[in-house]
Amino acid sequence: MRAYKWIGSAVLIVIALFLVTSLFLPPQYRVERSIVIYCPIETVYSNVADLTTWSKWNSLVMSDLSARYTFSGSPRTAGHKMTWLGTQIASGSIELEEVSLNKFISSKLKLSRADLLQSNDFWIFTSVKKGTKLTWADQGDLSYPAGRYYGLLLDGMLGPEMEKGLSKLKLFCEQRQ
Repeated sequence: MRAYKWIGSAVLIVIALFLVTSLFLPPQYRVERSIVIYCPIETVYSNVADLTTWSKWNSLVMSDLSARYTFSGSPRTAGHKMTWLGTQIASGSIELEEVSLNKFISSKLKLSRADLLQSNDFWIFTSVKKGTKLTWADQGDLSYPAGRYYGLLLDGMLGPEMEKGLSKLKLFCEQRQ
């Protein structure tokens, strides 16, 4: 009987530590990567603001070859949307929410499997010598308590995928010049 009380107390302490510690973890995350692409800003912007080109460079989109994509709205304008139904990646959508020609794009990502993830992507285009610096940032809210622990892993999980996508976009843009 005494062992059950000890085990019960230990479990309650672990649960309490888990809950209390998560109070001190950030309620939001932000993952950001940048690259310099040796192309005019118009070329880089055009390929990011047209979701129909993403299958040629975005590593997340390219990861599920069986996914079916549909597009709505006009490329390079707010409301342009890509929706997909995938087997390897969760079904979802990306919609351009704000566009500022050759300067800025903001989009919303929604994965449909039980509100798995909703995040905002920001693309910032800056002219640099002989090219364009492109910064891609992804940010969102983290649920309490488990989501906040998950947030500690996101830079290591999303960052490399963003780097792959940026590298492929660089190659795609530079080859089309």
